[in-house]
Amino acid sequence: MTSIDDRIIAPSEIPAGRLRFGFTSYANNSTAPWADFLHLRSYTDASGGNDNLLMFRKDAIGMRLWQHGYGSTTAYSTYKDVAFTDNIGNATISITVGGGLTGAGSFTTNQSSNATIALGTTATSANTANAIVARDGSGNFSAGTITASLTGNVTGNVTGSSGSCTGNAATATTLQTARTINGVSFNGSANITVTANTTSTLTRGSYLTGSDFNGSAATTWAVDATNANSGGKIVARDASGNFSAGTITANLSGNATSATTAGSITNQANSATINATSANIGNNIVQRDGSGNFSAGTITANLNGSITSTQPTIGYSVSGASITLIGQGGPQVLGQGGGAAMMSFHRPGVYAINMGLDTDNVFKIGGWSQGVGYRFQVDANGVATCTATSARYADLAENYVADTDYEEGTVLMLGGVHEVTLATEETRKVIGVISKNPAHLMNADLEAEHVATIALQGRVPVKVKGKIAKGDMLVSAGNGYAKAHDDPRMGMVIGKSIEDFDGEQGVIEVVIGRM
Repeated sequence: MTSIDDRIIAPSEIPAGRLRFGFTSYANNSTAPWADFLHLRSYTDASGGNDNLLMFRKDAIGMRLWQHGYGSTTAYSTYKDVAFTDNIGNATISITVGGGLTGAGSFTTNQSSNATIALGTTATSANTANAIVARDGSGNFSAGTITASLTGNVTGNVTGSSGSCTGNAATATTLQTARTINGVSFNGSANITVTANTTSTLTRGSYLTGSDFNGSAATTWAVDATNANSGGKIVARDASGNFSAGTITANLSGNATSATTAGSITNQANSATINATSANIGNNIVQRDGSGNFSAGTITANLNGSITSTQPTIGYSVSGASITLIGQGGPQVLGQGGGAAMMSFHRPGVYAINMGLDTDNVFKIGGWSQGVGYRFQVDANGVATCTATSARYADLAENYVADTDYEEGTVLMLGGVHEVTLATEETRKVIGVISKNPAHLMNADLEAEHVATIALQGRVPVKVKGKIAKGDMLVSAGNGYAKAHDDPRMGMVIGKSIEDFDGEQGVIEVVIGRM
């Protein structure tokens, strides 16, 4: 066995069924004091219980036992310190009671039998000096003078100086000092009548009826309104919503039900002629014919609907303008007489390209400024043909059925209850690494509760442990990680490292499938 320097320890750092020892932090937080440790993971699965970590302090005699959940990836945090018997002496502990308590006693720290010490109190409901107050069965107690801030109701006689008592008396005949309310004296012995007296009068304004109000008597105000044609009145509709009026000056809209005479008509014309036609004639208003159609030259507008023409050309010259064509299910391009249904996108003098359905029922993009032939084609079976491709991501991956979900960079192998599972250390059944963004994904339609996308070739991030140099061959380190190996056996290699790594564990770029 070889000692390691590990100053923050977690159960998952060693495989199940292993023992590790070394140098560490006594508080498991990479700070002094320092300690030796034994890390024990004797059983191979969680049914055997938690994992244990034992530390021996180096700057003094001390032992600490840590325990954590089986295989946890978080650091040990729960511990107990071991007590040594030579630190426990034989001392006598005496108990002396204070005020309000009775009884006494003592015991030793190493006595062989139990010690019983009875303590009591001096509590009583009677008025006894130097005793604790205890309520009797009815909740009452007797006392001499009680000095306190009291709230609530007092029953009986209360003595004291003026201002020393607060609260409500159970009964009272009159106020000790009478009070004046709006000029009328009141001491509580009889009812009084108070007449309102306001310092300012509330004066009635225009279009109101009633008297001014000064508080001496009630008054009622009403709006001075009528539906009749009466001067100086507010207009009120009658029960049918009508009212009468003389001259109304307003912008009116709607139809008059009846009229006897017209006082005056301003800007009246004897006749008017509108020049309108469905033909394309300048300076005439557009009029639809019996079928709703009309002819025109250039129409500048935002168009909605279908455009029917032998060779429609839609153009615009205003920056930011847009044209939307909406047919049944969206825009439609129809070929004439069974010909190709193609659209041309043309920037005059700069670039142009064709796109659409050719006579061989293949969707094509290209031609024109691209030169002879089409650069991209998709046939009726969904097979795509193109001149060249490129991809943003860097690996070839395939979907497999897994026993659970795994994070990106996890090393898997063939096995488990389905097709793939977490790779064991230095297994020859390794298949690849979980990929998040493959450049090309095979078996993409696979459906299962847990689908693992595994990189088989290319460049992907991989979870690693230990020191790794650029170009090292990597094998499984167990628990989903990879490690460097100088002489792997056939079937063990995951790929080659693209970068150096000098940490405990992390993620680096690896070329998958390279021996």
